[in-house]
Amino acid sequence: MRFPLLLALVIAMMVPAIALGHAVPVDITPRGAELTDASPAQVQITFSEEIQLLNTRDADVLDQNGQSALSSPAFVDPNDVRVLNLPLRPDLLEGTYTVGWRVMGQDTHVVPGQSLFGVGVDELASPVAVAGGAAPSETGPWAVSARTIHLAALGGLLGLLAFRWLVWRRAWVDGPTLEAGERTTMLEWGRDQFWFAFGTLALFAMVTEAYLLVVKSAIANGLSLLANLQDPAGISEVLANTRFGDLVQLRGALLFVVFGTATWQFLSEFGSSSEPKPARPVDRAFPAVLMGSLLVAILFGVAFSGHAAVAPLPAFHTAVHAVHLAALATWITGLVATLVVLRKLPNIAPNGGRAMATRVLGAFSTVATVAIALAFATGAIRAFGHLTGPEQLINTTYGNLILLKLALLLPIAVLALRSRRVLNALRRISRPSEAALLMVRRSVAIEIAVTVLIIVTAGVLAASEPGRL
Repeated sequence: MRFPLLLALVIAMMVPAIALGHAVPVDITPRGAELTDASPAQVQITFSEEIQLLNTRDADVLDQNGQSALSSPAFVDPNDVRVLNLPLRPDLLEGTYTVGWRVMGQDTHVVPGQSLFGVGVDELASPVAVAGGAAPSETGPWAVSARTIHLAALGGLLGLLAFRWLVWRRAWVDGPTLEAGERTTMLEWGRDQFWFAFGTLALFAMVTEAYLLVVKSAIANGLSLLANLQDPAGISEVLANTRFGDLVQLRGALLFVVFGTATWQFLSEFGSSSEPKPARPVDRAFPAVLMGSLLVAILFGVAFSGHAAVAPLPAFHTAVHAVHLAALATWITGLVATLVVLRKLPNIAPNGGRAMATRVLGAFSTVATVAIALAFATGAIRAFGHLTGPEQLINTTYGNLILLKLALLLPIAVLALRSRRVLNALRRISRPSEAALLMVRRSVAIEIAVTVLIIVTAGVLAASEPGRL
Protein backbone atom coordinates (compact mmCIF):
# COMPACT_ATOMS: atom_id res chain seq x y z
CA MET A 1 0.00 0.00 0.00
CA ARG A 2 1.14 3.52 -0.63
CA PHE A 3 1.26 5.97 2.24
CA PRO A 4 -1.98 7.78 1.26
CA LEU A 5 -3.89 4.59 2.06
CA LEU A 6 -3.71 5.33 5.75
CA LEU A 7 -5.54 8.60 5.11
CA ALA A 8 -8.64 6.65 4.13
CA LEU A 9 -9.18 5.74 7.73
CA VAL A 10 -8.49 9.31 8.82
CA ILE A 11 -11.54 10.21 6.81
CA ALA A 12 -13.51 7.43 8.42
CA MET A 13 -12.59 9.04 11.72
CA MET A 14 -13.84 12.41 10.63
CA VAL A 15 -17.36 11.47 9.67
CA PRO A 16 -19.68 8.61 10.57
CA ALA A 17 -20.65 5.92 8.06
CA ILE A 18 -24.19 7.17 8.28
CA ALA A 19 -24.26 10.66 9.85
CA LEU A 20 -27.49 11.05 11.75
CA GLY A 21 -28.63 14.13 13.57
CA HIS A 22 -31.34 14.44 16.21
CA ALA A 23 -34.73 16.07 16.55
CA VAL A 24 -33.98 17.43 20.03
CA PRO A 25 -36.44 19.46 22.12
CA VAL A 26 -35.53 23.13 22.12
CA ASP A 27 -38.50 24.28 24.18
CA ILE A 28 -40.99 22.54 26.50
CA THR A 29 -44.03 24.08 28.18
CA PRO A 30 -44.34 23.49 31.10
CA ARG A 31 -40.56 23.53 31.44
CA GLY A 32 -38.76 20.45 32.67
CA ALA A 33 -38.99 20.08 36.46
CA GLU A 34 -41.30 23.11 36.64
CA LEU A 35 -43.61 23.39 39.65
CA THR A 36 -46.87 25.17 39.00
CA ASP A 37 -49.96 25.94 41.05
CA ALA A 38 -52.34 26.10 38.09
CA SER A 39 -53.20 23.11 35.95
CA PRO A 40 -51.75 23.68 32.44
CA ALA A 41 -54.04 23.30 29.44
CA GLN A 42 -51.48 21.34 27.42
CA VAL A 43 -47.88 20.28 27.13
CA GLN A 44 -46.17 21.72 24.07
CA ILE A 45 -42.76 20.52 22.84
CA THR A 46 -40.85 22.30 20.08
CA PHE A 47 -38.12 20.26 18.37
CA SER A 48 -35.06 21.34 16.41
CA GLU A 49 -36.40 19.89 13.15
CA GLU A 50 -39.58 18.52 11.61
CA ILE A 51 -40.98 15.49 13.40
CA GLN A 52 -43.45 12.71 12.78
CA LEU A 53 -45.60 11.06 15.44
CA LEU A 54 -46.13 7.58 14.10
CA ASN A 55 -48.65 6.45 16.74
CA THR A 56 -50.68 8.55 19.16
CA ARG A 57 -49.58 6.18 21.94
CA ASP A 58 -46.01 7.38 21.39
CA ALA A 59 -46.70 10.62 23.29
CA ASP A 60 -48.47 10.73 26.65
CA VAL A 61 -48.60 12.46 30.02
CA LEU A 62 -48.90 10.10 32.99
CA ASP A 63 -49.81 10.81 36.60
CA GLN A 64 -48.11 9.09 39.51
CA ASN A 65 -50.42 6.09 39.14
CA GLY A 66 -49.47 5.62 35.49
CA GLN A 67 -52.81 6.90 34.21
CA SER A 68 -52.98 9.17 31.19
CA ALA A 69 -53.72 12.84 31.84
CA LEU A 70 -54.51 13.59 28.20
CA SER A 71 -57.91 14.92 27.21
CA SER A 72 -57.36 13.85 23.58
CA PRO A 73 -54.54 12.17 21.63
CA ALA A 74 -51.30 14.04 21.10
CA PHE A 75 -50.74 15.54 17.64
CA VAL A 76 -48.16 17.37 15.57
CA ASP A 77 -49.12 21.00 14.94
CA PRO A 78 -50.21 21.24 11.28
CA ASN A 79 -48.95 24.84 11.15
CA ASP A 80 -45.50 23.98 12.49
CA VAL A 81 -44.45 20.35 12.14
CA ARG A 82 -41.67 20.90 14.66
CA VAL A 83 -44.25 21.26 17.45
CA LEU A 84 -45.86 18.39 19.37
CA ASN A 85 -49.03 19.21 21.34
CA LEU A 86 -50.36 17.08 24.20
CA PRO A 87 -53.81 18.38 25.35
CA LEU A 88 -54.42 17.87 29.09
CA ARG A 89 -57.56 17.28 31.11
CA PRO A 90 -58.75 20.38 32.97
CA ASP A 91 -58.07 20.72 36.69
CA LEU A 92 -55.35 18.11 37.07
CA LEU A 93 -54.96 16.70 40.57
CA GLU A 94 -51.95 17.67 42.63
CA GLY A 95 -48.91 15.56 41.90
CA THR A 96 -46.00 14.84 39.59
CA TYR A 97 -46.65 14.24 35.89
CA THR A 98 -44.32 12.43 33.51
CA VAL A 99 -44.28 13.54 29.88
CA GLY A 100 -43.03 10.85 27.50
CA TRP A 101 -42.57 10.93 23.75
CA ARG A 102 -41.12 8.96 20.87
CA VAL A 103 -40.89 10.82 17.54
CA MET A 104 -39.11 10.37 14.23
CA GLY A 105 -37.09 13.32 13.01
CA GLN A 106 -36.71 14.51 9.45
CA ASP A 107 -33.38 12.65 9.39
CA THR A 108 -35.30 9.38 10.17
CA HIS A 109 -33.73 9.19 13.63
CA VAL A 110 -36.16 7.99 16.31
CA VAL A 111 -35.86 10.15 19.43
CA PRO A 112 -37.44 9.11 22.75
CA GLY A 113 -37.52 11.43 25.71
CA GLN A 114 -39.31 12.47 28.87
CA SER A 115 -39.83 15.48 31.09
CA LEU A 116 -41.44 16.14 34.49
CA PHE A 117 -43.64 18.87 35.88
CA GLY A 118 -45.56 19.21 39.12
CA VAL A 119 -48.97 20.65 39.92
CA GLY A 120 -49.60 21.98 43.44
CA VAL A 121 -46.57 20.24 45.00
CA ASP A 122 -43.36 21.52 46.56
CA GLU A 123 -41.11 18.88 45.05
CA LEU A 124 -41.22 16.33 42.27
CA ALA A 125 -41.62 12.59 42.76
CA SER A 126 -39.80 9.97 40.71
CA PRO A 127 -40.87 9.67 37.07
CA VAL A 128 -43.28 6.96 35.98
CA ALA A 129 -42.06 4.41 33.44
CA VAL A 130 -43.31 5.27 29.97
CA ALA A 131 -44.12 2.85 27.16
CA GLY A 132 -41.40 1.71 24.80
CA GLY A 133 -38.80 0.72 27.35
CA ALA A 134 -38.29 -2.68 25.72
CA ALA A 135 -37.50 -1.19 22.32
CA PRO A 136 -33.92 -1.21 20.99
CA SER A 137 -32.17 2.14 20.92
CA GLU A 138 -30.51 3.90 18.00
CA THR A 139 -27.13 3.35 19.68
CA GLY A 140 -27.81 -0.22 20.81
CA PRO A 141 -26.30 -3.38 19.29
CA TRP A 142 -29.31 -4.16 17.09
CA ALA A 143 -29.39 -0.75 15.43
CA VAL A 144 -25.59 -0.48 15.14
CA SER A 145 -25.33 -3.95 13.59
CA ALA A 146 -28.18 -3.22 11.18
CA ARG A 147 -26.59 0.01 9.94
CA THR A 148 -23.12 -1.53 9.74
CA ILE A 149 -23.94 -4.63 7.72
CA HIS A 150 -26.37 -2.69 5.53
CA LEU A 151 -23.73 -0.21 4.52
CA ALA A 152 -21.11 -2.97 4.23
CA ALA A 153 -23.30 -4.83 1.72
CA LEU A 154 -24.08 -1.75 -0.37
CA GLY A 155 -20.53 -0.45 -0.25
CA GLY A 156 -19.19 -3.91 -1.07
CA LEU A 157 -21.22 -4.07 -4.28
CA LEU A 158 -19.93 -0.71 -5.47
CA GLY A 159 -16.40 -1.51 -4.33
CA LEU A 160 -16.36 -4.80 -6.26
CA LEU A 161 -17.36 -3.03 -9.47
CA ALA A 162 -14.69 -0.38 -8.88
CA PHE A 163 -12.04 -3.01 -8.17
CA ARG A 164 -12.81 -5.04 -11.29
CA TRP A 165 -12.82 -2.07 -13.67
CA LEU A 166 -10.23 0.21 -12.11
CA VAL A 167 -7.78 -2.30 -10.62
CA TRP A 168 -8.16 -5.79 -12.10
CA ARG A 169 -8.61 -4.54 -15.69
CA ARG A 170 -5.70 -2.11 -15.41
CA ALA A 171 -3.39 -4.80 -14.03
CA TRP A 172 -3.84 -6.82 -17.23
CA VAL A 173 -3.05 -3.91 -19.58
CA ASP A 174 0.53 -4.38 -20.87
CA GLY A 175 1.03 -7.04 -18.24
CA PRO A 176 3.93 -9.51 -18.04
CA THR A 177 4.32 -12.33 -20.53
CA LEU A 178 2.43 -15.32 -19.17
CA GLU A 179 1.99 -18.91 -20.14
CA ALA A 180 -1.29 -19.34 -22.00
CA GLY A 181 -2.59 -21.84 -19.49
CA GLU A 182 -1.79 -19.66 -16.50
CA ARG A 183 -3.30 -16.58 -18.12
CA THR A 184 -6.55 -18.45 -18.75
CA THR A 185 -6.57 -19.90 -15.24
CA MET A 186 -6.12 -16.51 -13.57
CA LEU A 187 -8.73 -14.80 -15.76
CA GLU A 188 -11.28 -17.52 -15.12
CA TRP A 189 -10.54 -17.40 -11.40
CA GLY A 190 -10.99 -13.61 -11.38
CA ARG A 191 -14.29 -13.81 -13.25
CA ASP A 192 -15.64 -16.58 -11.03
CA GLN A 193 -14.64 -14.85 -7.79
CA PHE A 194 -16.15 -11.53 -8.87
CA TRP A 195 -19.53 -12.98 -9.76
CA PHE A 196 -19.70 -15.20 -6.69
CA ALA A 197 -18.94 -12.26 -4.41
CA PHE A 198 -21.20 -9.84 -6.29
CA GLY A 199 -24.16 -12.22 -6.36
CA THR A 200 -23.76 -13.08 -2.69
CA LEU A 201 -23.55 -9.42 -1.68
CA ALA A 202 -26.54 -8.48 -3.85
CA LEU A 203 -28.72 -11.05 -2.08
CA PHE A 204 -27.25 -10.08 1.28
CA ALA A 205 -27.99 -6.38 0.61
CA MET A 206 -31.67 -7.22 0.14
CA VAL A 207 -31.66 -9.16 3.42
CA THR A 208 -30.00 -6.26 5.25
CA GLU A 209 -32.69 -3.88 3.98
CA ALA A 210 -35.30 -6.13 5.60
CA TYR A 211 -33.24 -6.41 8.79
CA LEU A 212 -32.82 -2.64 8.96
CA LEU A 213 -36.57 -2.17 8.46
CA VAL A 214 -37.41 -4.59 11.29
CA VAL A 215 -35.00 -2.93 13.71
CA LYS A 216 -36.03 0.60 12.77
CA SER A 217 -39.73 -0.20 13.03
CA ALA A 218 -39.15 -1.76 16.46
CA ILE A 219 -37.49 1.47 17.60
CA ALA A 220 -40.24 3.59 16.06
CA ASN A 221 -43.06 1.49 17.51
CA GLY A 222 -41.48 1.18 20.95
CA LEU A 223 -41.47 -2.63 20.83
CA SER A 224 -38.91 -5.35 21.34
CA LEU A 225 -37.70 -7.07 18.18
CA LEU A 226 -39.75 -10.18 18.92
CA ALA A 227 -42.91 -8.20 19.64
CA ASN A 228 -42.33 -6.13 16.55
CA LEU A 229 -42.00 -9.23 14.35
CA GLN A 230 -45.37 -10.33 15.72
CA ASP A 231 -46.88 -7.00 14.66
CA PRO A 232 -46.65 -6.91 10.83
CA ALA A 233 -49.13 -4.04 10.75
CA GLY A 234 -46.68 -1.88 12.71
CA ILE A 235 -43.85 -2.73 10.32
CA SER A 236 -46.11 -1.96 7.35
CA GLU A 237 -47.04 1.38 8.89
CA VAL A 238 -43.39 2.38 9.21
CA LEU A 239 -42.75 1.22 5.63
CA ALA A 240 -45.76 3.02 4.18
CA ASN A 241 -46.07 6.18 6.26
CA THR A 242 -42.57 7.38 7.11
CA ARG A 243 -39.75 9.00 5.20
CA PHE A 244 -37.55 6.14 6.27
CA GLY A 245 -39.99 3.67 4.72
CA ASP A 246 -40.05 5.63 1.47
CA LEU A 247 -36.27 5.41 1.25
CA VAL A 248 -36.31 1.67 2.01
CA GLN A 249 -38.77 1.12 -0.84
CA LEU A 250 -36.66 3.21 -3.22
CA ARG A 251 -33.46 1.40 -2.31
CA GLY A 252 -35.20 -1.95 -2.63
CA ALA A 253 -36.44 -1.11 -6.12
CA LEU A 254 -32.98 0.04 -7.23
CA LEU A 255 -31.37 -3.09 -5.76
CA PHE A 256 -33.81 -5.22 -7.72
CA VAL A 257 -32.72 -3.49 -10.94
CA VAL A 258 -29.06 -4.01 -9.98
CA PHE A 259 -29.70 -7.71 -9.39
CA GLY A 260 -31.51 -8.04 -12.72
CA THR A 261 -28.73 -6.25 -14.61
CA ALA A 262 -26.11 -8.41 -12.89
CA THR A 263 -27.97 -11.56 -13.90
CA TRP A 264 -28.10 -10.39 -17.52
CA GLN A 265 -24.38 -9.58 -17.53
CA PHE A 266 -23.47 -12.85 -15.79
CA LEU A 267 -25.24 -14.92 -18.46
CA SER A 268 -23.63 -12.83 -21.18
CA GLU A 269 -20.09 -13.29 -19.84
CA PHE A 270 -20.27 -17.04 -19.32
CA GLY A 271 -22.24 -17.94 -22.42
CA SER A 272 -24.04 -21.26 -22.63
CA SER A 273 -22.91 -24.75 -21.66
CA SER A 274 -22.58 -25.64 -25.34
CA GLU A 275 -20.79 -22.41 -26.27
CA PRO A 276 -18.90 -21.11 -23.23
CA LYS A 277 -17.13 -17.79 -23.57
CA PRO A 278 -13.46 -17.32 -22.71
CA ALA A 279 -12.79 -15.23 -19.63
CA ARG A 280 -11.57 -11.66 -20.01
CA PRO A 281 -10.50 -9.10 -17.41
CA VAL A 282 -13.81 -7.26 -17.92
CA ASP A 283 -16.73 -7.46 -20.31
CA ARG A 284 -19.16 -4.88 -21.64
CA ALA A 285 -18.98 -1.45 -20.03
CA PHE A 286 -22.65 -0.47 -20.20
CA PRO A 287 -24.01 -2.97 -17.62
CA ALA A 288 -21.20 -2.09 -15.23
CA VAL A 289 -21.83 1.65 -15.63
CA LEU A 290 -25.56 1.10 -15.10
CA MET A 291 -25.03 -0.96 -11.94
CA GLY A 292 -22.45 1.50 -10.63
CA SER A 293 -24.78 4.45 -11.21
CA LEU A 294 -27.65 2.68 -9.44
CA LEU A 295 -25.45 1.82 -6.47
CA VAL A 296 -24.26 5.42 -6.19
CA ALA A 297 -27.93 6.48 -6.24
CA ILE A 298 -28.62 4.00 -3.43
CA LEU A 299 -25.76 5.44 -1.38
CA PHE A 300 -27.20 8.89 -2.09
CA GLY A 301 -30.44 7.61 -0.54
CA VAL A 302 -28.53 6.35 2.50
CA ALA A 303 -26.92 9.77 2.90
CA PHE A 304 -30.30 11.46 2.48
CA SER A 305 -31.65 9.53 5.46
CA GLY A 306 -29.10 11.15 7.77
CA HIS A 307 -28.29 14.52 9.22
CA ALA A 308 -27.28 15.86 5.81
CA ALA A 309 -30.98 16.01 4.92
CA VAL A 310 -31.60 18.71 7.54
CA ALA A 311 -28.38 20.68 7.01
CA PRO A 312 -28.59 24.28 5.77
CA LEU A 313 -27.64 23.06 2.26
CA PRO A 314 -29.22 19.58 2.24
CA ALA A 315 -28.57 18.77 -1.42
CA PHE A 316 -24.91 19.76 -1.11
CA HIS A 317 -24.27 17.88 2.13
CA THR A 318 -26.13 14.81 0.91
CA ALA A 319 -24.02 14.73 -2.26
CA VAL A 320 -20.84 15.22 -0.24
CA HIS A 321 -21.78 12.37 2.07
CA ALA A 322 -22.64 10.07 -0.84
CA VAL A 323 -19.25 10.72 -2.46
CA HIS A 324 -17.61 10.06 0.89
CA LEU A 325 -19.36 6.71 1.24
CA ALA A 326 -18.50 5.72 -2.33
CA ALA A 327 -14.84 6.60 -1.85
CA LEU A 328 -14.57 4.61 1.37
CA ALA A 329 -16.39 1.67 -0.23
CA THR A 330 -13.88 1.67 -3.09
CA TRP A 331 -10.95 1.67 -0.69
CA ILE A 332 -12.15 -0.84 1.91
CA THR A 333 -13.53 -3.36 -0.61
CA GLY A 334 -10.41 -2.96 -2.72
CA LEU A 335 -8.28 -3.69 0.34
CA VAL A 336 -10.10 -6.98 0.94
CA ALA A 337 -10.03 -7.92 -2.76
CA THR A 338 -6.31 -7.15 -2.99
CA LEU A 339 -5.62 -9.42 -0.02
CA VAL A 340 -7.51 -12.26 -1.74
CA VAL A 341 -5.53 -11.71 -4.96
CA LEU A 342 -2.21 -11.69 -3.09
CA ARG A 343 -3.09 -14.97 -1.43
CA LYS A 344 -4.59 -16.84 -4.39
CA LEU A 345 -2.80 -15.88 -7.60
CA PRO A 346 0.62 -17.29 -6.60
CA ASN A 347 -1.11 -20.60 -5.78
CA ILE A 348 -3.16 -21.03 -8.95
CA ALA A 349 -0.37 -19.77 -11.24
CA PRO A 350 3.03 -20.78 -9.79
CA ASN A 351 5.07 -19.12 -12.55
CA GLY A 352 3.27 -15.84 -13.27
CA GLY A 353 0.95 -15.45 -10.28
CA ARG A 354 3.34 -13.43 -8.13
CA ALA A 355 4.07 -10.97 -10.92
CA MET A 356 0.35 -10.43 -11.59
CA ALA A 357 -0.39 -10.09 -7.87
CA THR A 358 2.22 -7.34 -7.67
CA ARG A 359 0.64 -5.54 -10.64
CA VAL A 360 -2.77 -5.71 -8.94
CA LEU A 361 -1.22 -4.31 -5.78
CA GLY A 362 0.28 -1.39 -7.72
CA ALA A 363 -2.97 -0.67 -9.58
CA PHE A 364 -4.95 -0.68 -6.36
CA SER A 365 -2.47 1.69 -4.74
CA THR A 366 -3.11 4.26 -7.47
CA VAL A 367 -6.89 3.92 -7.24
CA ALA A 368 -6.75 4.15 -3.47
CA THR A 369 -4.88 7.46 -3.72
CA VAL A 370 -7.73 9.02 -5.70
CA ALA A 371 -10.38 7.49 -3.42
CA ILE A 372 -8.55 8.79 -0.38
CA ALA A 373 -8.33 12.31 -1.77
CA LEU A 374 -12.10 12.35 -2.33
CA ALA A 375 -12.83 10.79 1.03
CA PHE A 376 -10.52 13.16 2.88
CA ALA A 377 -12.10 16.28 1.37
CA THR A 378 -15.69 15.13 1.85
CA GLY A 379 -14.99 13.76 5.33
CA ALA A 380 -13.50 17.08 6.43
CA ILE A 381 -16.53 18.98 5.16
CA ARG A 382 -18.91 16.67 6.98
CA ALA A 383 -16.89 16.66 10.22
CA PHE A 384 -16.58 20.44 10.41
CA GLY A 385 -20.31 20.65 9.84
CA HIS A 386 -20.97 18.62 13.00
CA LEU A 387 -18.65 20.37 15.45
CA THR A 388 -18.68 24.00 16.49
CA GLY A 389 -15.18 23.94 17.96
CA PRO A 390 -12.21 21.73 18.94
CA GLU A 391 -13.39 21.61 22.56
CA GLN A 392 -16.31 19.42 21.47
CA LEU A 393 -13.83 16.64 20.73
CA ILE A 394 -13.44 16.41 24.52
CA ASN A 395 -16.80 17.38 25.99
CA THR A 396 -19.20 15.52 23.68
CA THR A 397 -19.76 11.82 23.06
CA TYR A 398 -19.64 12.51 19.35
CA GLY A 399 -16.19 14.08 19.68
CA ASN A 400 -14.97 11.27 21.94
CA LEU A 401 -15.89 8.69 19.29
CA ILE A 402 -13.99 10.66 16.66
CA LEU A 403 -10.92 10.58 18.93
CA LEU A 404 -11.38 6.82 19.41
CA LYS A 405 -11.39 6.32 15.67
CA LEU A 406 -8.25 8.42 15.38
CA ALA A 407 -6.54 6.24 17.99
CA LEU A 408 -7.32 3.16 15.90
CA LEU A 409 -5.38 4.76 13.06
CA LEU A 410 -2.00 4.49 14.76
CA PRO A 411 -1.29 0.82 13.99
CA ILE A 412 -2.61 1.27 10.46
CA ALA A 413 -0.25 4.20 9.88
CA VAL A 414 2.72 2.01 10.77
CA LEU A 415 1.53 -0.84 8.54
CA ALA A 416 0.80 1.46 5.61
CA LEU A 417 4.30 2.95 5.70
CA ARG A 418 5.81 -0.52 5.84
CA SER A 419 3.68 -1.77 2.94
CA ARG A 420 4.62 1.23 0.84
CA ARG A 421 8.30 0.44 1.17
CA VAL A 422 7.70 -3.19 0.24
CA LEU A 423 5.63 -2.22 -2.81
CA ASN A 424 8.33 0.10 -4.10
CA ALA A 425 10.81 -2.78 -3.83
CA LEU A 426 8.46 -5.27 -5.51
CA ARG A 427 8.01 -3.02 -8.53
CA ARG A 428 11.69 -3.47 -9.35
CA ILE A 429 11.47 -7.27 -9.32
CA SER A 430 10.04 -9.29 -12.20
CA ARG A 431 9.14 -12.23 -9.95
CA PRO A 432 8.67 -11.24 -6.28
CA SER A 433 9.52 -13.77 -3.60
CA GLU A 434 6.87 -15.51 -1.55
CA ALA A 435 8.35 -13.99 1.62
CA ALA A 436 7.85 -10.45 0.27
CA LEU A 437 4.22 -11.12 -0.71
CA LEU A 438 3.61 -12.78 2.66
CA MET A 439 4.81 -9.63 4.41
CA VAL A 440 2.36 -7.50 2.42
CA ARG A 441 -0.50 -9.95 2.98
CA ARG A 442 -0.01 -9.86 6.73
CA SER A 443 0.04 -6.07 6.77
CA VAL A 444 -3.14 -5.88 4.71
CA ALA A 445 -4.88 -8.49 6.90
CA ILE A 446 -4.10 -6.51 10.05
CA GLU A 447 -5.30 -3.30 8.39
CA ILE A 448 -8.59 -5.02 7.56
CA ALA A 449 -8.99 -6.23 11.16
CA VAL A 450 -8.50 -2.73 12.55
CA THR A 451 -10.82 -1.37 9.86
CA VAL A 452 -13.59 -3.62 11.22
CA LEU A 453 -13.21 -1.96 14.63
CA ILE A 454 -13.35 1.45 12.97
CA ILE A 455 -16.52 0.55 11.06
CA VAL A 456 -18.22 -0.57 14.28
CA THR A 457 -17.16 2.66 15.97
CA ALA A 458 -18.59 4.58 13.02
CA GLY A 459 -21.86 2.71 13.44
CA VAL A 460 -22.12 3.97 17.02
CA LEU A 461 -20.97 7.44 16.00
CA ALA A 462 -23.78 7.51 13.43
CA ALA A 463 -26.42 7.64 16.14
CA SER A 464 -24.53 9.88 18.57
CA GLU A 465 -25.60 13.44 19.01
CA PRO A 466 -23.43 15.76 16.92
CA GLY A 467 -21.81 18.74 18.54
CA ARG A 468 -23.66 21.09 16.20
CA LEU A 469 -27.45 20.73 16.11
